[in-house]
Amino acid sequence: MLRVFKTPEKRLGSAPGTLHEESADFGFLAACTSYNEDVFEHSSCDTVEACIEAIGREGTINWLNVTGDAIHGVLREIGRKLNVHDLVLEDIQNASQPLKFEEYDNFVFIVVKSLMYSHIREDFIIADTKILVGENYVITFSAEPVPMYLKLFKRLSQKNTKLRKLGVPYLLFALLDALSDGSYETLNRIIDIMEDLEGTVQENFQDFDVAEIYRIKQLMGHAKRSLWRYMEIINSIKVSDYMDIPDDVLPYYKDLEDHYKHMRDIVESVHATATDMFNLYVSLNGQQMNEVMKVLTIFSAIFIPLTFIAGLYGMNFQNMPELAKPWGYPAVLGLMTAVAGAMLVYFWRKKWF
Repeated sequence: MLRVFKTPEKRLGSAPGTLHEESADFGFLAACTSYNEDVFEHSSCDTVEACIEAIGREGTINWLNVTGDAIHGVLREIGRKLNVHDLVLEDIQNASQPLKFEEYDNFVFIVVKSLMYSHIREDFIIADTKILVGENYVITFSAEPVPMYLKLFKRLSQKNTKLRKLGVPYLLFALLDALSDGSYETLNRIIDIMEDLEGTVQENFQDFDVAEIYRIKQLMGHAKRSLWRYMEIINSIKVSDYMDIPDDVLPYYKDLEDHYKHMRDIVESVHATATDMFNLYVSLNGQQMNEVMKVLTIFSAIFIPLTFIAGLYGMNFQNMPELAKPWGYPAVLGLMTAVAGAMLVYFWRKKWF
């Protein structure tokens, strides 16, 4: 889990604002959607030039969605075309950035996080989404495809919708809302896994996947810390002079803030449940170990006097009258049986087994 926080060695010692060549896990993908109340165009951007041309269209709102790590060429051209500071470009390229809202003269830079299932890592992750917001464009950067964007494309293709009428501030809200919906969907999957694990730990804890619950516990801990800062990001957007959120759009951001508060409560509950299940597993495992140790201790306690008796009559001294008697051997066996039986009865009455 902590590997996502590691800084690549080639970035250590580099000058601030340096962009590096990256090798994406699945290649570079980019798509642009241009729209207004009457126009809707969606196209793939296979080259850097196509991406720059897409966000430069006039008379429409342009959303460029860039997916993948190999975006150094796109970043350099975007920085040159839109006059984006090198430090911002470096933050876009670097993975695992903290949540932030930075306002510049000609754009706004936002970093947000969302829960999602990574098909590349085959695990749940907290993914970064970097957003550049300008006068008539929004550019989103993500390392992996965001499934909820497909529903947003479908809404954009429909005429006479708020999304087509309310401009860039509402598009930014719709993007953040799509990310929150994706996080809700991922949380539902995690909750389903948690319910299965909870049934397992209660019925037969030996089959309990402690590694899985530990991963979920760690993930929810990181998500909880990230969600605490979401309120700051949304409040910064609402009061931003550059964004200048219209009065008819502001209520949607307040609703979005409520969504993240609710999500934060869910994450805290899941984290607490995962912690309780982990502690329950440790407790049950310790209890089982205590039962095993109790049985072994009882056997040891029974054999201590038997060993003493056997050792006493095994010393082979000449003057031991019992050894010469015909009833000596069965008498010693009877004594051993009586001692063992008495100890078992004592342990049973004490409810030690």
